[in-house]
Amino acid sequence: MRCENGLKFPKMAAEILEKPHIDYALVAGRRNLPFFGVRHLQVLLLFFMVFIALGSNVCLSVAIVAMTDSLASSNPNVPTYNLEDQGTILSAFFWGYIWPQILAGYVANRFGAKRCLVGAMSLQSALTLFLPVTAANFGSSGLYASRFLQGFCQGFLFPSLTHQLGQWAPLEERSRMGAFAFGAGPLGTVVAMLATGIISASWQGWPLVFYAYGTLGVIWSLMFGILGSNRPAAHPRISEAERTFIETSLGHVGGKVNGLLCALPYLTLWVWSFVFSYASDSLINQHVVKVGTARKIFNSIGLLTSGLALIALGLTKADQVAQAVALLVLAVGSHAACMSGWSVNHIDLSPNFAGTIMGLTNGFAHISAIIAPLIVQFCVFDQTDPEQWRMIFFIAAAVAAVAAAVFVLFGSGDTQDWNQHRTEKIPMKKNELI
Repeated sequence: MRCENGLKFPKMAAEILEKPHIDYALVAGRRNLPFFGVRHLQVLLLFFMVFIALGSNVCLSVAIVAMTDSLASSNPNVPTYNLEDQGTILSAFFWGYIWPQILAGYVANRFGAKRCLVGAMSLQSALTLFLPVTAANFGSSGLYASRFLQGFCQGFLFPSLTHQLGQWAPLEERSRMGAFAFGAGPLGTVVAMLATGIISASWQGWPLVFYAYGTLGVIWSLMFGILGSNRPAAHPRISEAERTFIETSLGHVGGKVNGLLCALPYLTLWVWSFVFSYASDSLINQHVVKVGTARKIFNSIGLLTSGLALIALGLTKADQVAQAVALLVLAVGSHAACMSGWSVNHIDLSPNFAGTIMGLTNGFAHISAIIAPLIVQFCVFDQTDPEQWRMIFFIAAAVAAVAAAVFVLFGSGDTQDWNQHRTEKIPMKKNELI
């Protein structure tokens, strides 16, 4: 940029002049926003979606024990089956999960996340609802197919959810909203593990678990079909103040004891997610660090703490039960910090293409979810032998350390130039010290 005499402006002066005009009336009007707005309703609906979807996924890992044990339920008429290939059945979910990831974000961006979420949840809920019938009539083969299709459906959920957050979560609230929505996963895991253990031991037995989660999923699909919306401008009941606020910020228009122990780390993760997300937003909003720096700090806290806990867990002796449980809780719970790291970083880079980016990264990452159960199945022959588990823990710790280092070296919190793909553009806030 040059002035009339041809002299160049200083770089800082040029940046100031190029920044969009600040509507101070709009800034003042934000104080009058409702305490619970339409944007909060959208995130709450996404929370319940993740809660139900993750619960319906994880409940099989607990219920499959009762499905093979005639003594698991107090009712002798509850059906049981000979399922020797349990690891393969559980792994089948992720074979289906990885395929939609690449295109799911694009589809959500092209046709709207609402259609993807309602369609995927409806189908996966129907599959969950009929899983007991599938197991009774088709055995292991039917479970392979059902789990594969459930994974395929859920493969659309997180890219679409990320795209939806990109349309509804203002920068000022992004960490908290993202952590709240994603944090439903560990909470759903906690509830599913506890509920599955209790229900499987009851008179109704394990089939009731799938009937319940399938029904909840269908109810959610109906609710989101009525109350959900692809973007603020398309919602019929949003106030003008809230719509403008969002668009201006975004820049576009087994046993009960085992169930409890398994659930405790994820309960800790859910609780800590609120602490880390609030701390992240505070550091950013108070101009202590840039957005990218905050993402790297909390991502490193989550991954490195988890890795160190896993190393210590691998070195823990068999008689140190309390220490082992504490380290397991720390290893899983510390991942709450990552929800304010890589989880919301897709939206930092590009609110418009966040779903597509999430699909690519999440799809690639879940290749490990296919391999992990199979590695454990082939490497850990005696699940009570800590020596066999030690190698698994060390491998997981190494992966966490490498991932943390890569994110620190190559991660960014700045909105990328290619984010602005629409013809109509609303001034974008830079994800810097704001």
